[in-house]
Amino acid sequence: MPEILSLLVRFSAATLLLYAGTRKLAEPRDFRLTLAALAVPGKGALAYAVPLLEIATAMMLAAMPWPMLTALMVGVLGLSFAGAGAIALLGGKNIGCACLGRSSRPLGVRQIAYLPLWGALAVLVLVDQSGLRAEQGLWTLAALALGLAVLAGLRVLPLARENHVFTRAVMNKDIS
Repeated sequence: MPEILSLLVRFSAATLLLYAGTRKLAEPRDFRLTLAALAVPGKGALAYAVPLLEIATAMMLAAMPWPMLTALMVGVLGLSFAGAGAIALLGGKNIGCACLGRSSRPLGVRQIAYLPLWGALAVLVLVDQSGLRAEQGLWTLAALALGLAVLAGLRVLPLARENHVFTRAVMNKDIS
């Protein structure tokens, strides 16, 4: 596989995982409800462990310091996502997916169907180790962090504007 394509796949997966993990930590309610509906043991610890593993895996995909560990982390996440989909399907439950934050889509076939993609990503990490190393990986992590900061800023901007309008309305009301 050409090096640029490998980097693009890894960077895309890293961005997705970083976004998913930070969303789960920033708004944990929906993910906790999903875990409760799945009736998995240790849901309190998993509410933090899964997003932290997603974030750590994103960083490993970007920097690639240890390909074997990175592939293992990708595989564990892929299997856990497919397992959640299987639990929902086998239980006949309509469980909301909190994969990327709030979602009205149910857990199920989609998570199972994505398992081969997670497996392919793990294999890619093991096979194509020609990508970024050391300082280049740190630049990639910085770019991921910057991209995430921009996304967060875009989400906060409308709230800041709304707050400004509300504050002005209250201030004008107090003056008159």
